Amino acid sequence: MMTLAAARRAAGGSAGIRPPLNWRARAPASAQWATMPAVLRDISNLTPGGAGGQAILSAAAGTWAPWWYFAVLAGYIAVCGALATRLFRWA
Repeated sequence: MMTLAAARRAAGGSAGIRPPLNWRARAPASAQWATMPAVLRDISNLTPGGAGGQAILSAAAGTWAPWWYFAVLAGYIAVCGALATRLFRWA
């Protein structure tokens, strides 16, 4: 397995593997989240990706996620499962 340093040497220096030019200028995701308007933040928490992502962030921080994140996910599972049962038929 080739290491990053060996890959750079094989590519003729650092020309082959380079981070994007603005990689230091990008704000971390937490800073972008803090600048999101409150209404959009609340709406995004009601989507499966938003609720699941916030639950994972809470777990990574070592705290329990609020119960309603799991209620949102369970609601989507129930609604989508019922729709799939009703609408899907084997041909």
